[in-house]
Amino acid sequence: MSRKTFDTSSRRRFLSTTATAVGGVAGMTAIGSAKKSPDEIMAKARRKFERDKWDTEKFRAFLRKKGFNTPNLQGSITKTRPNENEDEISPQKFEQDKLNFDFTLGNNDTYAWPFVTFYVEPGWLRDGANPDDGVSFGWDSDEYDYDDEWWSSDPGELSQYSGRGVAFEYNDGYGTIKDEGENYVQARIRSEGGTESTRNVIFSYLHTWASVTINDISVGTDGVISMTLSNENKKWDNPVQDQLTEADQ
Repeated sequence: MSRKTFDTSSRRRFLSTTATAVGGVAGMTAIGSAKKSPDEIMAKARRKFERDKWDTEKFRAFLRKKGFNTPNLQGSITKTRPNENEDEISPQKFEQDKLNFDFTLGNNDTYAWPFVTFYVEPGWLRDGANPDDGVSFGWDSDEYDYDDEWWSSDPGELSQYSGRGVAFEYNDGYGTIKDEGENYVQARIRSEGGTESTRNVIFSYLHTWASVTINDISVGTDGVISMTLSNENKKWDNPVQDQLTEADQ
């Protein structure tokens, strides 16, 4: 199990310059410049998102100017929690959670960088400290492979890599004061075949509550997250999920 924080400073690369002599004049310094790599461009976009509070539209516009494709989608899904009281028959008393998300599949010819922001709107019920949720990027074929790099606004854990996706334990700040759009997860994956129209990435999210523990988290062959909890009644009955191909707009 690996752990990384959102701090990307360790991935910054700097260009060095050397003194040169031109036409017999020594001691002049040539200022070097070079084309930024895709990873350096993505790291800059991520820093701007974090530090300068860019929204996702600015994030995507910057990447497009640098030659990336940025298919994206947004969603707002309301989920009703399972009824734990068999005597309770009044639907209006069931707790509901609302997940807002913004999913971007930045990509070039070789790699894709799925990036998602998300926010769970608190319902009326307060039932203990908020445990970690599960968030994943998956794929339902062999056209991608995880490339051992990920970033997050929460110093959580990369919990599982299955060959069909990567899953994260993430504390979403549910029930606390946290601005919408602050939560994000990003990974780097490598194209292994197929075309822009067939390569697809599935984002899935599973919310938990009431101080439960995640005993197991995985990504199935269908590319969707699955979790086992210390109390199975304390999670949504199924994940929220959506997907993008590299050819989407």
